[in-house]
Amino acid sequence: MSEARDKVELYLDTANALHYLLLKISRGCTVFFDKNGCKKEDPILKQTNGNYALVPRELPKALLQEISGYYLTRPRIVDFGQLEQFHSIISPTFDDDYPWQLTVCPSAGYLTRIVEELPIGIISVNHLWNATYVNGSCAELMRTDVNALMSRGWTRNFKDSDLRKLHQHMSNNEEYGNSIKLKTQLLTPLGSLCVFSVHAVGHFDEENNFISAILAISDITKEHEAEKKLQYIADHDKLTSLYNRSSFLRLVEELEEKAFERVLFIFIDLDKFKQINDNYGHKFGDNILEITSQRIKASVREADLAARFGGDEFVIGMPSIPNEETATTLAKKLTQSLNRTACIQGVELELRSSIGVAWAPTLELEQYTIRADKIKALLDAADTSMYEAKRNQHTKQHFRIFDASLRDQTNLLQKQRAEIEAILKNDLLQIAFQPIYDENHNITSLEALARLRGCNNIFNQIEELINAAKESDYDIQIFNICLYQSIAGFAEIRHYSPKLTLNLNVDLSQLENTEFLEKITALCERYQLPSNSICLELTEKVLEHSDDVCTTLIQRLLQHGFLISMDDFGTGYSSLKRLMCYDFHQLKIDKFFIHSLFESKKFKKALKAIIAIGHSLNMRVLAEGIETQEQYFLCKSMGVTEFQGFYLNKPLPLDSVIDIVKSH
Repeated sequence: MSEARDKVELYLDTANALHYLLLKISRGCTVFFDKNGCKKEDPILKQTNGNYALVPRELPKALLQEISGYYLTRPRIVDFGQLEQFHSIISPTFDDDYPWQLTVCPSAGYLTRIVEELPIGIISVNHLWNATYVNGSCAELMRTDVNALMSRGWTRNFKDSDLRKLHQHMSNNEEYGNSIKLKTQLLTPLGSLCVFSVHAVGHFDEENNFISAILAISDITKEHEAEKKLQYIADHDKLTSLYNRSSFLRLVEELEEKAFERVLFIFIDLDKFKQINDNYGHKFGDNILEITSQRIKASVREADLAARFGGDEFVIGMPSIPNEETATTLAKKLTQSLNRTACIQGVELELRSSIGVAWAPTLELEQYTIRADKIKALLDAADTSMYEAKRNQHTKQHFRIFDASLRDQTNLLQKQRAEIEAILKNDLLQIAFQPIYDENHNITSLEALARLRGCNNIFNQIEELINAAKESDYDIQIFNICLYQSIAGFAEIRHYSPKLTLNLNVDLSQLENTEFLEKITALCERYQLPSNSICLELTEKVLEHSDDVCTTLIQRLLQHGFLISMDDFGTGYSSLKRLMCYDFHQLKIDKFFIHSLFESKKFKKALKAIIAIGHSLNMRVLAEGIETQEQYFLCKSMGVTEFQGFYLNKPLPLDSVIDIVKSH
């Protein structure tokens, strides 16, 4: 092989823009290399004019050998012009030391013409990062001319941070590799901002020193804008344009540590939103949410994060709040902004919100190691504060800042929530029925009372469970269970005494839920109970805090034939006024008056007056809490028509009540 006479014949098919390389070696065989593996006898070669050149007897030690305007290269040499080679052919080994690779590469002039016609920008830089070549497309992309981009001119269009990335990457190619892709925003000489994708490929010598680089630049402004729009949709609530829950949590995670250490969380919940939404329609409710979001946007700073968490709940994250005084001022400002009248679809409505505030330094966040747990603790604290504000709306402040006392309350609420979940899971709620008697000692009705089966370490009385359930959002679930058990059990009892009625205690949250009427009506139909066999007990406290939604629901219940009773009469605010608002069927005197009958004559006089009011309004008068024979006979002598209390009978399980009803 060392004495070989070899000829390289190059055939250029100009019609089809294909390159053919023919290698003849002295042993007489001919090897043809091309993309399709053609033979020399193929018709296409016979019609092609060829250029011929001889490889020197002694193979050159040079790395590059030009033959007829094309190049013969060694494997370790990249293609000419630092662009991808077109065809690569491995030749037979001429000797053991110098294997060759024959590469069909156009000459410099041919490459330049191709690069100039490319639709992407090309910049070739040397080891000093001076541009030695810039194509016309690059100048067009950057709204300037080629000369302005030569030498260091191109760097004026790049951000310093992006230039640092390029330098860092190319100065340590062993770690990062010899190429880098990045997205950058370039400012054109006319001041327009364009987004470009830059793909830089570096070239290095045998000692890994940077020699040069090619930068391929594409304009992706349109794609970037489309991506931004999609990202905006993914990050924002469609109705209010505030951040959604997931993006809010992500952005809080990304806050700098110094800003997060003094972050303020504000939890906002619209009061009575569900009732308003049900009463006026979802479009009306959407208008309220839009107005609320606009008021929130007007109240926050540029650095603040405002989000709609879902439904009528909003959360604001305010970084770098210096002290509690500032937190209080911001809460007051937000309260004043939100709690104002709004005109919606021609209806003037007083919008009200309950606001909970939690400031990071007042919480023991150092116990948590990761940011996500700290964020959850802040949200829980703000949520607890919000519910405390909602419970104490009579203070007219409408916001509460989390403090040490609420921290203890939060711990208690967590324990109560766990206990409630266990009660529901193990079906520990049951209904007891307490008989109500007339003056002839006949059972006329039963009051359904919720009780807990088994023992627990949290709730001593059912009232404690109900109050905790309201704070944990389990109240409606518990009330629905009690409603179902009460009516189902009563239907079984009434089978033995068809004239019995059932007294049901109704909570404010049930009256605020427009589905309550549908539920109780459906249950009565299911168990074939007439609506006038159900008497709903409404306390004065419930009526005091009721609104137009509750009033409308009570009127609809009356229209459906349900009876209503004024419970705990005499202990609330403006009792007589409440009596005038609805057609009550029963007046239930609070046990406070019954227990005080023998303390002073004035209690007897007050009781006589209450009984007289009840009779004058054609209501049945019921005395509850009768525990002694003296109380029973005194109430009877004063005109009470119905009696309830431990003296007569205690609340009993279903089977025991059935036995008593059978015996009567």
